[in-house]
Amino acid sequence: MAVRFRVLIIEDDRTMIKSLKLTLEDRLIDVKVSSTGFRKAKEKVATERPDAVVMDVFEDQTKTTTKADATWDYIWDVHFCPVVVHSAREEPAFLRGKRHPFAHYEPKSQDSQERVAEKLKTYRSHIDGLRAFGDEVAKKAAESLRHVSELVWKEPASESEKRDMLLRVTRRRVAASFDLPPTDGHRTRAWEQYIYPPLDPDILTGDVLREAAGQANDPCAFRVVLSPSCDLVISQGALENVLVARCVDAKRWLKKLSLDAATSEAKLRDKLPREVTRDQHEGVKILPSLPGHIPLMAVDLKELELIPRNQIEPLGGGAASQYVRVASVDSPFREQVAWAYVQVAGRPGMPVTDAVDFTERIIQTVKGSKPS
Repeated sequence: MAVRFRVLIIEDDRTMIKSLKLTLEDRLIDVKVSSTGFRKAKEKVATERPDAVVMDVFEDQTKTTTKADATWDYIWDVHFCPVVVHSAREEPAFLRGKRHPFAHYEPKSQDSQERVAEKLKTYRSHIDGLRAFGDEVAKKAAESLRHVSELVWKEPASESEKRDMLLRVTRRRVAASFDLPPTDGHRTRAWEQYIYPPLDPDILTGDVLREAAGQANDPCAFRVVLSPSCDLVISQGALENVLVARCVDAKRWLKKLSLDAATSEAKLRDKLPREVTRDQHEGVKILPSLPGHIPLMAVDLKELELIPRNQIEPLGGGAASQYVRVASVDSPFREQVAWAYVQVAGRPGMPVTDAVDFTERIIQTVKGSKPS
């Protein structure tokens, strides 16, 4: 049977390595434990690609960094996997306050090795998921390369141009392959439409903004970008002002449906599934919550503002701006936001007509009767 759980211990104390290794092998099923010192830790992670890491922290003489910093950065940015920092020293700066489900600090004590093992147990099912995702990415990349390379090599281009083209087209095909509906029967959760944090350095249609001084649970602190994405590309002369719509409490959306908090749960469960997927209701569109970042709220497509683009924090931060980009909205939900706004802004104003007379004439024509 293939080993399903690979754990790497990064520690300079040989006695601790031996003791921790015995504990993990005793408490965890189907596990392979390897170890390394700090000096070769990063290279070991790169070659072994462990499912989880248990690492100590050893400070250098300056006390400003640790020998674990470079390894942590590599794990966090390149080979992502759960990490348990097991150290007699205080929680390191690179971990302090991170509050990430796959990053844990366990101070060394009499029973700490048992607690490390228990923590790794909680990671088991998630590690299976991370590995399955990695396998899926590799498979899709191989499939795309197989199909794309034949097309690229038919292009009249230099070798360097073909190399760059191969990478670009393969990336697009892999990205498109992940947009296909899931085949496992699971439906997409509403909040999965968000791309958090945003990926594109340029502002996009549908981006969710929050007032820098606003609270993450206050719908009125949020805005949704309506300007076309193509007009927001900085390298192509982006707009100086960005058109946005104000967000409001979700109760306003319910009111448009003639519903409110007093409506029975049975009626809400009966009616809402048919309504939540509609583009908008009288200019108001419901938006799902993103736990910890975006509340359940609605965007009023008739309450518009212009925000100077330089007042929106650039990707990666570093600017004292009035608004921050919280999340982007993935396609086709991004296009749905644009279409909802077009329905509101593009609706022509019609004069009042005699609807009763019009109705009677329709009835007479359909029924074959003569006008009275």
